[in-house]
Amino acid sequence: MAETDTRILMDHLGALHTTELGKRRMQRNLSLNIEDMVHWCREQMIDPGAVINRVGKNWYIEVNNCRITVNASSYTIITAHRIRQTGDNHRGKIDNIWQQTSEDDLQSKRIWSQQLKH
Repeated sequence: MAETDTRILMDHLGALHTTELGKRRMQRNLSLNIEDMVHWCREQMIDPGAVINRVGKNWYIEVNNCRITVNASSYTIITAHRIRQTGDNHRGKIDNIWQQTSEDDLQSKRIWSQQLKH
């Protein structure tokens, strides 16, 4: 993924939101009892280990054994799931496009991480 593609999502972290149903779905899928799921998702996205790809109308963020799905036009966090480590045959079309995060992507995430903390 080009660094500019990742930067688009990083530039819109403040626009991320979800619905009440989406929040409950993520809490259930990830077995988390966190009230502010949007904040939790933002923190995951700026993690240096996060791999961010856009496929069609959605962003897919894979980090810390989970996958977060964000609508690319509205920045609505749709869902998040744990990633099965073995025997996972349900990953679909994005399996073949995961790429190693470039150094530019990591630098963008570091900058955003610092800005969010201030």
